[in-house]
This record gives sequence, C-alpha cells and structure tokens, in this order.
Amino acid sequence: MNVIQSCGVWLTPTMTWLYQQVRNLPQCINSSVVCDTIRNLEQFDTGRVFALRTRYPIRFSWERALRRTGIHNHLPCKSEIVRELECELLHSHFGDHAWWDMATARATRVRHFATFYGYDVNKLPTGSARWVSRYRELFQSIEKVLCEGPYMASRIRNLGCSGDKVVVHRLGVPVQDIEFQERPWWLRSELRVLLAGSFFVKKGITVALEALGTLKAEIPFLVTVIGDSNGSPSAEAEKARIMEVIRRYDLAGKVGLLGIQTYSELVQTAYSQDVFIAASRTAPDGDTEGGAPVILLDMAASGIPLISTRHCDIPEIVRHGITGTLAEENSSESLAEAIRWFSRNRSEAAQMARAARALVEREFDARIQSCKLARLYLGEVLEKSVEN
Repeated sequence: MNVIQSCGVWLTPTMTWLYQQVRNLPQCINSSVVCDTIRNLEQFDTGRVFALRTRYPIRFSWERALRRTGIHNHLPCKSEIVRELECELLHSHFGDHAWWDMATARATRVRHFATFYGYDVNKLPTGSARWVSRYRELFQSIEKVLCEGPYMASRIRNLGCSGDKVVVHRLGVPVQDIEFQERPWWLRSELRVLLAGSFFVKKGITVALEALGTLKAEIPFLVTVIGDSNGSPSAEAEKARIMEVIRRYDLAGKVGLLGIQTYSELVQTAYSQDVFIAASRTAPDGDTEGGAPVILLDMAASGIPLISTRHCDIPEIVRHGITGTLAEENSSESLAEAIRWFSRNRSEAAQMARAARALVEREFDARIQSCKLARLYLGEVLEKSVEN
C-alpha cells in the first residue's frame, strides 16, 4: 500500500516522534514523505523523502503564492507527485497542514487522514475564527482524524468533527533503543533536576524554575535545562522570562543551560539526572501541548522519575501516584509541593519510575503503535474497495 506522509518541514530536531511513526511502519506500507522543505535529513532519513521546494523550485513558490491569493485552492505540483507515487492514502501531519492538503486529496481522489498534535487543536482555533470554519470544512471531507489521547479527542469533537472519525492513536518511542537505568538517588546529596523543551510558554519552564527557586533554602539541587528559543519573537520573549527568573531567585550557580541537543544527547544527559520535570501549561494565546509531550515517554523509558502537571493528556502517561507525580498546571506552589514530596519519598518515586517504564513498553512502543497505524491505513483502503 502506497502512503504519503505530508508535512511542512521534514524534520526539526524536536520532532523525533514523527520520524519514529514513519520509520517503524511495517513493510506492507510503502511510505514516502512529501514536504515543503527538508532539514536535518542526516538524522531523519527514511529513504524516500521528496521536498517540493527542491523538486520544483520555481513552480512551487509560484503555485503557493497563487494558493494564498485564492486563485488555486491546492498545489498542482503536489498533486502531480501524489499521482506519480501512486498514492492510495495521504496522511497530513498537523491540522492546519491537513486543511491545505484537503484540495490535493480531492483533486487526486485519494483517502485522507490527518493527525493533530498541539498548537493546531487549541492555539489556531482560539486565535482565529477562520480556522474554526476551515476545520469544519476539513472534517466534512476527511476520513480519519488521529490524536494522542482522550482530552485531545474531545477538543477535536468540540471543533465539529464527527465522533466516528476521531481515533485516539498514541505516539510511540523506540523502547528497545532506550536502556532503563535506576537512578542512584541514595548516593547523591544534591537533587539533580532535568528540564527540557523548546522555549515556549506552554512548556512551563519558568514555572518549574520558580518552584525550585522557592525551595532553594530547603532542598539542595542542581538544574540542567536542555532547549532554547527558535528565534521567533514569542520564543525570544519566553527566553528572556526564563533568564529573569534565574536572576530573581539567584539561581545562576545552580542552573546549567545546555541549549538544543540531539535526541541521543538528551537521553544520555537524562541518565545523570534524578528527576525530570515537565511543567506544561496553557499559554495566554491558547497554546497547549494538545496531547502530551512525547519527551515524557522517552524519559519514562530511560528510568528517570517524572513530575508533571494536570494538563491535556499528560495524566494518560504520568498517572498520579502510579507512574509519577502530578501538580496543578501554572502553579509554582503546587509544583514546589510535588518536588518537596519527591525529595522526601525517593524510594517510592523509584517504584513509580519502574511502573512508568512498564507502561511505555505496554502502550507506547513505537513499533507496536506503527503497526496499529498500518492497520488503520489498510482498513481504510479495504473499506474503499468494498464501496467500489
């Protein structure tokens, strides 16, 4: 079966989870990536990646300009490659990209799937009524809308998608490649805390640092922060806020800023840390995690104990008192209390870390999840064959 994975950019360093979806598809799925632009191919090469900007350098720019003005409602060059690859199903990644792909799916008469991930399910429709109407149009024409968990599924239904089209399909991580290591918490006098994520408000890095700042006199700790701004105005503003919190609480000697790291570097760094904190929250502009940050799965697989927040679908991974500890989102006081509990109950937290690894093996293995995705693809084509 020929399937095209469609996205704007293949692939940014923080989107390893999309690479894992495609890389682990079984051999019965002949999967090709069609994107606007290629980045970091040395890290994310699946063997069949086609960039419209590279393949049709002048034509792509011209057709995209015409599409933006409303003269064309799709990219004829993209329809051409869909036909050339004898595509049977077009899988668009991110809701806004799926809306732009909708006309291509219609023009080529292929089945169309979309997966929503985060900003597309909350930030876009919150900030623009235009995207509310666009999504309703998309939901009328598309076959399946995939999402990470029940919270996101409810949001998509509330945006106007028929419930029978919404499928909860969990993302996965390469469990077999991530070694589980118990953290030797009994050997250390200082708590080693890991924070990681792009410098977006929704990641809550400032909240985590504030919580730690209030505990400075009570709990000895060192903090490692992996991530940085992507250069956008909003990310630069958040970076400035992060630096301001570090100054306000006099944490410069306790916080190490490592910047952006590769996936393997992130996992290796995690092995030297005692606890991972993901203080996700809803940003003022409506931006959320949508589902849950996949890094929680990577960290759980590695064996590091988890502290996170009751935000979107995070409680599906960090099950309070079972696989980790949850605090209220956007509350440094609640997060500080969770950290305080962890510092006093690290043996119990280690048991939760083992339970978290078992949960990832059971429900979030990338190989198993990609096989389930293949079954969704094949079921859709079989249904089409019966209809015909």
